[in-house]
Amino acid sequence: RELASFPNGEDRPIIGQDLSPMHSSARSLVDDVMVSDIPFLYSPGQIGLAALMVSNEQINKPDVPKIDLLGYIENRFEGKDKAHVKDRVTKLSKILMELKEGKFGCGNHQVDLQKLKIVHKKLKKCRGVGKKKKKRKTDSNGPDVKKSRTD
Repeated sequence: RELASFPNGEDRPIIGQDLSPMHSSARSLVDDVMVSDIPFLYSPGQIGLAALMVSNEQINKPDVPKIDLLGYIENRFEGKDKAHVKDRVTKLSKILMELKEGKFGCGNHQVDLQKLKIVHKKLKKCRGVGKKKKKRKTDSNGPDVKKSRTD
């Protein structure tokens, strides 16, 4: 069973540039995930695989191959693990599709910028607590004096 095929029916091996659009789309999706609640609920591997699944479904270019990632899971895992991983990743891919709608902690785009700046200044002041100023080291022998060499 082949895990990859081109939508235009082309039969050739897959090269790195073929997967580049899917990779960049999945990467931007993972960047959005990092500011949500999802990393607390799923492992990094599950998030990455689900992001690839969502990107694979959303890209409709004839030169970008469609990858059967659920088929990959079937080939990679056995028994109960296969069903569990497949179920988790499928649920997570549905969640990732809803991410842009503001669900799962990403809907805080109407934040008052003035209030945010005030909080940022207060937090910035707290960062310096406990740090000591570095003192310059002074040479105990005084200024450097060039020694002349006598023969």
